[in-house]
Amino acid sequence: MMGSGKSTVGRLLKEVLGWRFMDTDAEIEKRAGKPISRIFAEEGEPAFRKLELKEARRLAGCFNCVVATGGGMFTQP
Repeated sequence: MMGSGKSTVGRLLKEVLGWRFMDTDAEIEKRAGKPISRIFAEEGEPAFRKLELKEARRLAGCFNCVVATGGGMFTQP
């Protein structure tokens, strides 16, 4: 679903609802201290998917938040 407008719609919802907008990819990059492309290159996709799942679980507890996930989030079992 990469490029489908998830983040754009999320930001619009944020404005309409007055909630916070959180992006799992941005949060992962902030916590890892490096871009996702580098995480993939240095650690591989399985390591990134673990980080992604951990971040999604963390953000699931965010009250009044619109959460945008990465395009591959729901392709993993």
